[in-house]
Amino acid sequence: MKKYFLYAITALLLAACGEVSDKKEGKHEHKGGTEHSQAKGDESHKHQGDHKHKDGTTHNHSKGKASTDCLHCGMPSAEFPKWKVKVTAKAGDIWYCSPRCMFISTLDKAKAPKEIQAIKVVEYYNTKPIDAKTAYYVTGSDILGPMGHDLVPLKDKAAADDFKKEHKGANVLKFDEVTMETVKAMVSK
Repeated sequence: MKKYFLYAITALLLAACGEVSDKKEGKHEHKGGTEHSQAKGDESHKHQGDHKHKDGTTHNHSKGKASTDCLHCGMPSAEFPKWKVKVTAKAGDIWYCSPRCMFISTLDKAKAPKEIQAIKVVEYYNTKPIDAKTAYYVTGSDILGPMGHDLVPLKDKAAADDFKKEHKGANVLKFDEVTMETVKAMVSK
């Protein structure tokens, strides 16, 4: 009986090691049950755009990372639902983990997404998406985003002023008032 028990444990361990090895090698399975591998630098298998996996993640192999990862820093935006930013551009949706990363990217004209159609930030109090261009942003508060000090989006001036008082904020800015210097000051804190 002990012998069969040891065989079963060994089989389970080998199966688990195979899964880890598959993940390290980039193997994954599609809805149709087909499996393939794409190692770093392997251009033999390409997908056109995004596709979904069994675990619900969406990947774009042409970028080499999940399509919801922050374009600026690479952090998984989905893990920060109260901070994530969605930029809709002609080429598709682009995600950022926070307003700070979005501003760093969009203020740098060389790296900025082309033909931006809309930007949605998550309003701090009600946690619903709002238009980034009509939002007000509080800087220097005691509330930290995924990357540290961040611009906290609020739906209107009154909410921003209240937040600033409540959370020791420094400034209330409109979208067009945020500069690269504003963002750099936050990064250096």
